[in-house]
Amino acid sequence: DFLAFFSSANSFTANRGQANYAAGCTFQDAFGNWLAAAGRPVRVINWGLWGETGRVATPEHLAAIARLGVFPLSTRQGLDAVGKV
Repeated sequence: DFLAFFSSANSFTANRGQANYAAGCTFQDAFGNWLAAAGRPVRVINWGLWGETGRVATPEHLAAIARLGVFPLSTRQGLDAVGKV
């Protein structure tokens, strides 16, 4: 019925040390937009930080980003959002 690209907000912010990830996300954004302009049913979701697994889930990292006003998505919030697309 449609094609969904799961990209990242990193394509807009290009976090230091993540040039390869930002480039991949930027490509997904551009390709998805190109397909949509050609009339294809495409959605690009630029996710923010999912914070329950991996390096970003440590208490130290979560505290550091909270001081910057960044609060990650929980897995439940992300899955609920996908269900609304």
